[in-house]
Amino acid sequence: MGLFSDIKAVKDVQKLKQGGQANLSISQVVNLITNMPDAQKNLSNKEFEQVYSLYKQMRKCSTKIPVNLDGYFDMALEIIQRFDSIAPYEKYSGGNEIEFSFLMDKIRGKDYEKIQDLKKQISDCEISIKQSKDAITTNAPILAECYSDEELRSLVKAGEFTAEQAKEYADQRDILRMTLEFAPKNIEFMSTTLRNLKAELAELEQDI
Repeated sequence: MGLFSDIKAVKDVQKLKQGGQANLSISQVVNLITNMPDAQKNLSNKEFEQVYSLYKQMRKCSTKIPVNLDGYFDMALEIIQRFDSIAPYEKYSGGNEIEFSFLMDKIRGKDYEKIQDLKKQISDCEISIKQSKDAITTNAPILAECYSDEELRSLVKAGEFTAEQAKEYADQRDILRMTLEFAPKNIEFMSTTLRNLKAELAELEQDI
């Protein structure tokens, strides 16, 4: 769909609001009720990639169908519902959330806030797991090359380290060791938590 078709869709919607009919496509409607620059600005990278992917898919749906105002709202409702399931629609609605506010309760259902909270917890778990895996990958080789206490004593005796430097080195080495010991436990705990959260989310989304 081109720019001319999108401009015509704006005029067609005004005609619908005056009680008329018009031929509109999913491509035109999705362009009218979403704003991708806002999505890129307001969403996380992961959310934006998913939203933009859906947007591009819908922009390919160029077949026009005759609709009145109710038909337009029905089409918009289905589109918003798809986008809102990925990321909150109001963050990239281009101001249209005011026009469609009376439909949002129907779109989101009674468990919307709970679902959004679960998605946030899932994201946090995934980040924590990745950070722990990165810590193992980065720090394990470093720890393997660290001086032992016996080696530190030899370095102090040889005058290559002061006692204070050796103590500081040992403290930092021990912190690194503790981090590596904690990482697998955190991965195991967070992985279990993640599975439970995803199961709870799937159950709630089935009821939408």
